[in-house]
Amino acid sequence: MEQQPSMLRSAMNYGAIIGLALIAISLVSFLIGNYESKIMQYVSYVAMIGGLFWAIKSFRDKENGGFIAYSKALGFGVLTALFFGIITAFFTYIYIKFVDDTLVQYALEQSRLQLEKRGMGDDEIEAAMQMSESLTSPGFIATMALIGNVFIGFIISLVIGLIVKKEDTSFN
Repeated sequence: MEQQPSMLRSAMNYGAIIGLALIAISLVSFLIGNYESKIMQYVSYVAMIGGLFWAIKSFRDKENGGFIAYSKALGFGVLTALFFGIITAFFTYIYIKFVDDTLVQYALEQSRLQLEKRGMGDDEIEAAMQMSESLTSPGFIATMALIGNVFIGFIISLVIGLIVKKEDTSFN
């Protein structure tokens, strides 16, 4: 009897590769200091889309006998996104906490500028900034990165699953 491929192990492997690619893109963005670069955001999305397409299609062709149901393609894509999300969240936490917190300082400066533009008083600005500081902790940012990656991976996998699904009709 032929052993079924391990979806978990495959998702971990593909997730690690995609995660490393996303980390490389993040490092470039951090090093150039352009935290609002639309180009870098688009490059990240292209890496996610291309990586998930490659992962799901490779899983279908190499490890699943050339067939995959839509639900399995979706599940595999989300599981892969979970793993690259964990990797990028861990990187984000370590980078912001121990290497460079410039991103956090930049976000706080932008928040303060927006509050001042609204004409808020000093007491209101300080209260709002205390709230902003709690939302810019490395742990919170890493958690949001994980949730965001899994959500975006889910949306991407919904579409990719439709494209790469191939039902085994040999028993019909």
